[in-house]
Amino acid sequence: MFNRDRYGQHATVDIIWGIEGLEEVKDGLFTYSGQPIYNYFSYDPSSVEAQQELLDFCYELKKTNKQVSCWIDEFKQYQMRNWVNY
Repeated sequence: MFNRDRYGQHATVDIIWGIEGLEEVKDGLFTYSGQPIYNYFSYDPSSVEAQQELLDFCYELKKTNKQVSCWIDEFKQYQMRNWVNY
């Protein structure tokens, strides 16, 4: 999903895990994508492995654009400041 700032200079990109697909809705002659189909059991962000994958993904994005910000970086810093094993 892309959102621009009010000046059209920057785009916000939301990347979402755990979506299996989109429900197709048929309305007469037209077919369009409706609500997302969530797979709640396919992705567990609480595991150390999943969090490392998010960090790696963020790192790869930052190699292409220095302005990328990822919440997982802040989460890791919080964990380290509070002596929580990450």
